Amino acid sequence: MDLHYLKLFHIVATNLSFSKTATQLHISQPAISMQIKKLEDDLGMPLFDRLGRHIYLNDHGKLLYEYTNKIFHLIEEAENKMQEMEDNIWGSLFIGCSNASAIFIMPEIISQYKSLYSRVSINLQLGNTYEIHNLMKLNQIDFAIIGGAVAEHPNIRYHKVWEDRVVLVASPENSLANSNAPNRDQLLEQNIITHDYQSKLYEFAELIYKDLSLHFQPSMLIGSVETIKYLVEANHGIAILPYIAVKQELKDGRLKEIKLKDKCWKYDYHMIYHKSKETVPSMIKLIHLVEKYFEENKERLTYNE
Repeated sequence: MDLHYLKLFHIVATNLSFSKTATQLHISQPAISMQIKKLEDDLGMPLFDRLGRHIYLNDHGKLLYEYTNKIFHLIEEAENKMQEMEDNIWGSLFIGCSNASAIFIMPEIISQYKSLYSRVSINLQLGNTYEIHNLMKLNQIDFAIIGGAVAEHPNIRYHKVWEDRVVLVASPENSLANSNAPNRDQLLEQNIITHDYQSKLYEFAELIYKDLSLHFQPSMLIGSVETIKYLVEANHGIAILPYIAVKQELKDGRLKEIKLKDKCWKYDYHMIYHKSKETVPSMIKLIHLVEKYFEENKERLTYNE
């Protein structure tokens, strides 16, 4: 049965008048009569008794009217619930973060989101860029912010939200701290501390050393950005990290950036999410909030040349 015909029948049955229904719906009375006749033909039975200029529901019509009452009551209830969901966002979001974004970006975003939409449950998964991207491909998370580029998947949307850079940092006590554009030999003397070998940061460090024509042999592989910073501060080696991860330490003088002549390596952050979930109200609000966050905080987050 066509829902349109059922709706028309329901209105006619409520009014018990073709003319009143025609006025209410702003369509002609013959058009209404034709559509009711079509419904009766499809069902194989009449729904109204016609006595002169008046119509009455027969037994078939009364039975159908009972069901259309239920049908359109449920439709109205569903519409109200959907509107309530839109007005009062609720549900669960499974969010992934690569290491740098998890520590230095996502806490602020989640805090803002929860203050606006307290009924949404947040489940946060941390990992390196490849791990987080793989979790999304497996549909184990809904949304993520990752550092660095990855091979795009057809079911996932990718939006660049911010451009950072990676920087070479050392302890103020390191011999490179006061060196102006250290040479190849000076860099080779240093122990390089990097993230674990399956991470985007490891890949970046390896590419940078290749760009500098240096043999890449890390002295330590550490799965935590915070631990890497601690070891560098303690002068156990140098590291290549996103600027956002070391901005405060550089400002406080706990770390020193080792600048290399004519070298600047960009490090992009992407917001990624499932195409199939981009119309979910809680997801829509999160996407908009993330876009707004990076737009409003560009100056604060952006590295200094």
